[in-house]
Amino acid sequence: MPRTHPAALTLILLAVIACTGCESVQKALESLDKPTARIQDVRLRDLTLQNVTLHFDVEVSNPYKVDLPLTRVDYALATTGKSFLDGEADLSGTIPARGSRTVTLPASIRFEELIQAVKDVRLGQVLPYKADLALSVDGSAVPGIPGGGTIRLPVSKQGKLPVPNVPKVELTDVRWSKLDLTEASAVIQLRVENTNEFPVDLSSLGYQLSLGDTLVADTTIDKSINFAPGKAQTIELPLRVAPANLGLALLRTLTQGSAKYDLSGSMSGQTPFGPIDLPFNRAGTTKMGR
Repeated sequence: MPRTHPAALTLILLAVIACTGCESVQKALESLDKPTARIQDVRLRDLTLQNVTLHFDVEVSNPYKVDLPLTRVDYALATTGKSFLDGEADLSGTIPARGSRTVTLPASIRFEELIQAVKDVRLGQVLPYKADLALSVDGSAVPGIPGGGTIRLPVSKQGKLPVPNVPKVELTDVRWSKLDLTEASAVIQLRVENTNEFPVDLSSLGYQLSLGDTLVADTTIDKSINFAPGKAQTIELPLRVAPANLGLALLRTLTQGSAKYDLSGSMSGQTPFGPIDLPFNRAGTTKMGR
């Protein structure tokens, strides 16, 4: 039986190693610990009728013996598959060796731009959204990383986003208990409708009220009322004004059963997405009674 020459056997073994080497190295690299990222929390801040800011708290873990400098983040936000915000930004700082760090990434959303980008969005809605983010770290100092350079850490999160709308406020009645040259006092009735798909817990109401062309009230009242989504309630508020400030012409108008009014102000309250101030403005004609 012929014997295989030692040199030939060595060549055969080298060939086998060469064929399987790339796969083995790849498997070895894949088995190594890698940096990881996860979204710990999403916080809504500075909610107004114009915009809101989402704060993504992302925890990044570094298994290596060297610090990993943060370099960039890229992000994209979409609702029902339609993109409404994307971009990228430089990052600073490092992820400590064998440690972790939570990085807060803010994304500011302007509702006007959101409505322009997603045509079927309307004011008052609560939208589902998906956020795709990717943090990049500099791995050039890590031995064994293929090619060194950038390590990209993608994360994603789904949530809900409010698009707030102004409340509908109407002066429905002014009922005078006293109206003459010596005293003018009344109870005014405001019909307030929450035009949003989320509840608003009213804490205070500031308003200015003009009857005819005369300012009769400019005040803020603490009022605790829960407004369910899309529902309306009537608020009764006391009104006292010095007759001398009304003038005889307005006094005569107020006794005729109706008067033109101009009402403006702001509701301050709490929502599931944080505190908000909701301004309102309404003009019309209201009933007068006694």
